[in-house]
Amino acid sequence: MPDLAVVFDPSGSLDAPSVAGRLEGVLEAGNARFKTARVLDPCIAAVNVLKRFSFAPDQPLRDEDGNGDAWMMVDGALFHKGGADKALNDLRVGLRSQDEKALFALNGQFNGIKYIPSEKRLVIVTDRLGSRPLYHSCEGGKHVIASEMKAVVAAAGRPVALDHLGVLELFAFGHNLGSRTVLERINVLPPGSVVTIDEKGLRTSSYFKYRYQPLTENASSAFCGEGLAEAVRESMPLYLEGSARKCIFLSGGLDSRIIAASIDTDRYHVDAVTFGYPEARDVRYAARLSELLGFEHQIMTYPRVYLSKVIRRVVERTECATAFHHSTSVLFHDEIAKRAESILVGFCGDVFSGGHLRPGMFSTRPGSGLAGMLFDRALCGSVKEVSRIFRDDVFKSLWSGLDAAFRESVNSIQDQAGHDVADVWDVVNRQRRFTFSAPKVDRRRFEVVAPLLDNRFVEQVLSLPASARKGQAAYRHAIVTGFPLISGVPWTATGRPIRLNRAADRAEEAARLGIKACRLALSKLGLFGSGLGWRFRDIGEEMRNDPELFDGHLFPFLEGPRFPEELFDRKAVMELVKDHMGRKKDASHLLSTLLTVGEFLDLCSEWVKRERKAHGGT
Repeated sequence: MPDLAVVFDPSGSLDAPSVAGRLEGVLEAGNARFKTARVLDPCIAAVNVLKRFSFAPDQPLRDEDGNGDAWMMVDGALFHKGGADKALNDLRVGLRSQDEKALFALNGQFNGIKYIPSEKRLVIVTDRLGSRPLYHSCEGGKHVIASEMKAVVAAAGRPVALDHLGVLELFAFGHNLGSRTVLERINVLPPGSVVTIDEKGLRTSSYFKYRYQPLTENASSAFCGEGLAEAVRESMPLYLEGSARKCIFLSGGLDSRIIAASIDTDRYHVDAVTFGYPEARDVRYAARLSELLGFEHQIMTYPRVYLSKVIRRVVERTECATAFHHSTSVLFHDEIAKRAESILVGFCGDVFSGGHLRPGMFSTRPGSGLAGMLFDRALCGSVKEVSRIFRDDVFKSLWSGLDAAFRESVNSIQDQAGHDVADVWDVVNRQRRFTFSAPKVDRRRFEVVAPLLDNRFVEQVLSLPASARKGQAAYRHAIVTGFPLISGVPWTATGRPIRLNRAADRAEEAARLGIKACRLALSKLGLFGSGLGWRFRDIGEEMRNDPELFDGHLFPFLEGPRFPEELFDRKAVMELVKDHMGRKKDASHLLSTLLTVGEFLDLCSEWVKRERKAHGGT
């Protein structure tokens, strides 16, 4: 995958070679690079690091049919039925005309940029869903745009400051909202947008909004399911072409299995990889799916102690977008590399199809009631738990800002139905700022593509009426009738085969919630173990098994100069560690997030120091 970074100063006072060197220094760190594309002039320094087996073309690309001096770069990959030439032509047309129809034709996970030297104008296009976060910062008229935050930090060449509200969002929700990050003055560009930067400043327009627009509310779930099955089946070959060896991250969920079932194994060789413990549902069900579909399957089992061994590599790649324990596949990179250069992942099929909707959301209108319901669902713990490690005065002052930011993120969605608002919020916030950050841990070494983000599939999903999304009815029909071979393999979420009987689903859900409540009560009494037979991982226990995570990472951060005493309560953190290690509570989210913040601050300092040293302290 490419790693793109651009510094643009319309005033023409840029020391482009020096700036480009700083950008390359952080983007290439630890990489066996294939090629670095550079474009330099007094207004711009642009760098795109292209890895081996990248789907992206050689760059920069000339806009030969438009402005003669204009050029383009692509961060990510475009997938079109007409092939790479058709995709690049569509990008040229889209960047040239900025016409909504031309931009709407772009398909893939990408960011595109075009620079017109004669006009001192930079144009940026983000894909429909913002699947590759693109960071932006502006100071003194100098704009920095990059696919990795480390490039923005390096370009600044000075220490960075935490955005306290951004940090609270990370602890409260596990991700940031909207465009905010955990660092001041660094934001994420919006999805489905055209951003134009010139001497007049920055202007943003939108060419795509994720909105549900059913063709008819009377369409049956069976009919809608047929459309979903056909969409994923038709689009899959686009993601399987090319010489790169491929694997799929396969679990027992619905998303990766529908992708796996859509692969023609007689035509394409794809291996299946599953992470987890042998007795876990995901592993057992993925093994059965692999056997039925003809994949060679490898189980990659977590060792007893590993978190302290991967934390720095994970945070260096994911850059504090989420707590480090969510993205630990770096542990298995050497093993994965024996099988593949490209990884298929099953992102977003569940939320697209209604898998995150609660029953009450179908009858709740937009407003404070819905916002409160979504807020409660989004929180990673109770308000009391989240507040525990913050200074009391700081938490009280920040909480009102957090509440206002969340309500604004909900109220900005124009849909009239509660279930639509809920799913749109999930896609444009949680998925974009959380799920889409996960591939960054693998992207330095592998191509990572998500076939369910294909335009054809997304457009089919957005036509689903409420009845087809309730209980994921259409999605289940797509699997049961479109891919019957895999419907009999139990689903990790329920432990049962995928069915279409709604009455049975409701009874099953009630039973599942009852069992979950019993497990929780028994675990608090010390009468129920970690339950790895039904859970993917037990992060809390894995943290307890790894004292180096605290001795080598958390405690040095607490005692060191980068600990933000103006934000956190050191004594409360130590008490939280004691409670967690003594099994009085599971504080894995709070502690993992704090570890992530500490490691990230250390890395930011390292990036600044390294680039200052490499360029004579300038």
